[in-house]
Amino acid sequence: MSSTIWTKGDDRMAAVYSSQEKVMSAKEKLQQKLVIANDAIKIIAPNKHGLSSELEGSSSEIGKSMLKVHLIYSAMGLTIGLMLAWLLVSFGPKFTQLNPTFTYLAMLSPGLFIGLFLSGLVSLKPQHDQVNQAAVKAEENKNWTLLVDVSKTDKSKKDIAPVLESTEAERIL
Repeated sequence: MSSTIWTKGDDRMAAVYSSQEKVMSAKEKLQQKLVIANDAIKIIAPNKHGLSSELEGSSSEIGKSMLKVHLIYSAMGLTIGLMLAWLLVSFGPKFTQLNPTFTYLAMLSPGLFIGLFLSGLVSLKPQHDQVNQAAVKAEENKNWTLLVDVSKTDKSKKDIAPVLESTEAERIL
């Protein structure tokens, strides 16, 4: 019995299997029916070390991505704060016009804080949590996980789901 839950925002699909034979059979089905490349499919064995790198990739790539997102969002926050401060100093209440330095500081600080806060939310990839947690739980239960990176294929989740459902998957995400 399988249950299908497609996670929005995640470009991966996962299926959990109870044995190596079942997961290998599912991989062969995907490759034969949909012509999915070998590099788009990962098989995660139970008790495998480095589970996090299998799920999310290299930590250096993740670090670079996080740094880029933090720089972009903080710059956006500062820019928005700067624009708000300019509007207040130019057209706002008298006390903002009389104290432009404090007005700029008062608007830049929250702009930076909100930008960094949002970048943290984006960097944590909450959309990946459901697939990652399912893979961790499968690994704990000595099950095998088949992970398909849909972004590396020319197929959609709607194309891949029926093929996975025709296999002996215990759970499909």
